[in-house]
Amino acid sequence: MKKLLGIMVLSLLLTSCSNKEEELKLLERCADNIYLDNKVFWTTDNYSERGKIIRMGLQGKLQQHDAYRKSFAYCEKLLQESPVTFKEAYSDKY
Repeated sequence: MKKLLGIMVLSLLLTSCSNKEEELKLLERCADNIYLDNKVFWTTDNYSERGKIIRMGLQGKLQQHDAYRKSFAYCEKLLQESPVTFKEAYSDKY
């Protein structure tokens, strides 16, 4: 019985961890889209610079680029307001 309880607890922990990773990927995808599409931050001549930034890791993007951090915070707000809609919009099902 103790083993069964231990297995159940571990499986719940693993499930919650994978759910957080999935949400983080969705948030990053959302922030990438907003960051790239926001015309306020970009001109047409620095498109390659945008691509370099998007290929960076999430930690680098958040630490080095204030505009990306603002985009990410906006996506977090969207996720809190309507999680189902957000997950459907930014999932990689399509």
